[in-house]
Amino acid sequence: MKFRLHPLLIFWFIFLFATGQLGFFSAVFISLLFHELGHLAALKFFGVQDVRCILYPFGARIEWDNKASWSRLKKFIVYFAGPLATLALIGILLFIPVPVPQLFFTIQYMILLLNLLPFYPLDGGGMVTALLGGPFQKLYRIYVALMIPVFGCFALISALSGWWMVAMVSLILFIENYRYVKS
Repeated sequence: MKFRLHPLLIFWFIFLFATGQLGFFSAVFISLLFHELGHLAALKFFGVQDVRCILYPFGARIEWDNKASWSRLKKFIVYFAGPLATLALIGILLFIPVPVPQLFFTIQYMILLLNLLPFYPLDGGGMVTALLGGPFQKLYRIYVALMIPVFGCFALISALSGWWMVAMVSLILFIENYRYVKS
């Protein structure tokens, strides 16, 4: 497995350090890594060896070879494995005898809900493309293209409002949707 840090991650860590929010974000990042381990476990189950992981401020993108030749069911399972891992973590946290701060549960629920949204490159978007496949791929590409200005506006409005985390997520979605449409 090869790991790569997205350039925004470095700037994000500097911003969090400067504003004293590094502790909170560490909890978010650890939760996201657990989520990504779900995808990696599914890929390992299917025997994939060459996996690339790009770490972003709010998640990661997992890439593997021969993805296009995979069945829609296999792709769906890999995309669903991340949210399933987050659900498993919530279940584990509910039953361990150590008190867990409510904020940590809130982080898990937000990661779960965000990743189930049907937007590229989130897991929900991957599950939609895996389920629809074929002739619906063009429609999904149009949908993604229409979301580019929406995410751009969200990023701008959120930044101007001081909602830095929402701005960062929106900026990442803007960039990734643009890259998807251009590919």
